[in-house]
Amino acid sequence: QKLIATVDLSIRCSSSSEATETGMAVQVACSPKLEREADALERHGDGDAAAKRREDRRLATVASDVGAFKSAHPQTTVADFWRWYRPAACEPNPATDPQVEALWDVVEATPCSELKPLFDPSNEAEAALHALETARPRWVLGQLLA
Repeated sequence: QKLIATVDLSIRCSSSSEATETGMAVQVACSPKLEREADALERHGDGDAAAKRREDRRLATVASDVGAFKSAHPQTTVADFWRWYRPAACEPNPATDPQVEALWDVVEATPCSELKPLFDPSNEAEAALHALETARPRWVLGQLLA
């Protein structure tokens, strides 16, 4: 069974006169890496400890993004980061997450070249080859003819 994510492409902006929302929801197939991460999160369960592990993973990603943003834009504020990180908030002064504000104060600016890569080419190539080795011929043929 293939993991499918539903992505909401709606954009909501408001002006002084009225608010409008346009967009649509699109389903996309997730990469093998995202499937593995989703399986790992599912194995954590539903308890408080699992919620803590999920939040720790989220904050680690946000901390990495904060470091890269601060490196690329040294004169910016946490509000600038939040508008970049959450572009759907079209408001001029969006409310930031208190945890992100705390991260902003402690995370040092880190150039992207020093960050842990998000994409591991050898791992993804290995996963792709494994998927092809274990795929049903009918599925492979369908992908080739699609």
